[in-house]
Amino acid sequence: MDDAKRRADLGSLREVLHEKVVTVHPPPTELYSHAASFRFPELTATSLDGTEVALGAAVGRHFAGRWTLLGCSGSNFSQGMVDAWIAGVTADAPSDGELQACWLSLVEGTVLGWLRTPLLASMRRGVPTERHSRFLCRFEDDTTDLRRTLQMTNRYLGYVCLVDPQGTVRWHVHGSEVPSEEQVSGLRGLIEQALKFEGGGACSSGAVAAKPAKSGGSSSSGRRRKR
Repeated sequence: MDDAKRRADLGSLREVLHEKVVTVHPPPTELYSHAASFRFPELTATSLDGTEVALGAAVGRHFAGRWTLLGCSGSNFSQGMVDAWIAGVTADAPSDGELQACWLSLVEGTVLGWLRTPLLASMRRGVPTERHSRFLCRFEDDTTDLRRTLQMTNRYLGYVCLVDPQGTVRWHVHGSEVPSEEQVSGLRGLIEQALKFEGGGACSSGAVAAKPAKSGGSSSSGRRRKR
């Protein structure tokens, strides 16, 4: 790891350790339009049940034909945030419906790549068995470019996104704050509306652009901290 990356990584860690709650990107109140949305990168990952999973919208890939709520937590600091969003939204959703949920762990570092087998075994023990097929791990020496594409600036914070059947991110939140019932209900409503009007086909041209959630004390960049 070079000095610049090391300093950036330490800065991200200090932000998480020193602030009670950090919100880099608050939950939008509307789904993104095509102009505001961005592509989820095509990649492969390993599920905790040992299956190689290809993320993407092409036929046979994980996003094809379904909406996907994906959560990514780079550390235990934000696992609660990720789980609260996914569990809250999918609590009553049928497993074979148009909405699927999955978790993605971005494992960074050459050494951790060498320890892939024991690390996956350890993760299996810590993750509920019913999630193993949906809990994916991606091993990379450096996840900076991948996180930049996802607009995930701090790898220690939580990240949850909604990906449409075309593989574009239509909604995302990035931070450590556990969502309120109102926020979870809001996202559930957006998904229900999308399934009703867009389903698994092409996105409606009338979709509105994202509107950041109102938050007192937030900066112009959307970053909010609570001590």
